[in-house]
Amino acid sequence: LSFHRPRRVRRRGRQANLRPPQIGPPQPLTSTRARKGQESAAGRKLLYSAENGDRFSLFLKDVGTIREKLLRDGFFSVLSPDGSRYVYGQGASEQLTLLMTSTGWWPFWSSTLCQNCGMPRGFSPDGKRLLLWTNTPGAQHLDVLNLANGQFNRIVSSDKDLMGPSLAPDGQWVSFVAKVGEHEWQTFVVPASTEKPLSSFEWILVTAVSDSFHIAFWSERGDIVYILTARGGGGNLKWLEAQRVDQSSKHPIGAPWQLHEFEELLVPGMDPIWNPVSVNDGKIILELGDSSTNIWVKDLK
Repeated sequence: LSFHRPRRVRRRGRQANLRPPQIGPPQPLTSTRARKGQESAAGRKLLYSAENGDRFSLFLKDVGTIREKLLRDGFFSVLSPDGSRYVYGQGASEQLTLLMTSTGWWPFWSSTLCQNCGMPRGFSPDGKRLLLWTNTPGAQHLDVLNLANGQFNRIVSSDKDLMGPSLAPDGQWVSFVAKVGEHEWQTFVVPASTEKPLSSFEWILVTAVSDSFHIAFWSERGDIVYILTARGGGGNLKWLEAQRVDQSSKHPIGAPWQLHEFEELLVPGMDPIWNPVSVNDGKIILELGDSSTNIWVKDLK
């Protein structure tokens, strides 16, 4: 999904946003029919996992070209902001060993970052910190790993489900979806650096309680939290909504608005664990569940 920010016009000395732009048909970024797992984008580079025979492998692709490179077998991965390196995991999701390697020179040489740590979910903009998510039932937590000294900063710990954490573009905030009732979910935001894990009453509430699961992720400027959601307890994440937040406090501003409703035959096949959503270069990159199950881009024009 390619998002072009609306123009601003002045009205009586104040700035006002025009209504959100309309959107056009989706455009594919990948051509293989293999089922995808995770994707991460930086500039013109797209890193993604895809079925490769009886396993998942990592592929690196230059956006706008048909050229792609097989990197190695793997699944959990995230690309650095400058596209020069990536982190990937080996082992089960609750006990991953994380390694980092270059996308260019000596791509087969890797350095170990940590053992028995969480799933990588995003780099800070300076590439020095890494958001990790551990989804062990009854003991879920979010951590920020300092890549220079190997120290962990735990920011959230909960005995309830935490899903789809996403690091803000400035690296200072983390959004996530938490289960707050038997079949109820809400989106929250917390600082990416704390002296101790924040209790649930300290989380910043972004959305109202929903009876449908949803996935939350940031706009490139960090002033909007996008919500990919079902409705009425349904299973398909058909609706894309947006909630504006204050740049400094991240508290919601106004009511959310709907951006798009996906067609029944082309709905996002997103899983809260395996499929993070990437926002890069004016585009929202996600997996759409059509007959080929590729990664697509959609223009808002």
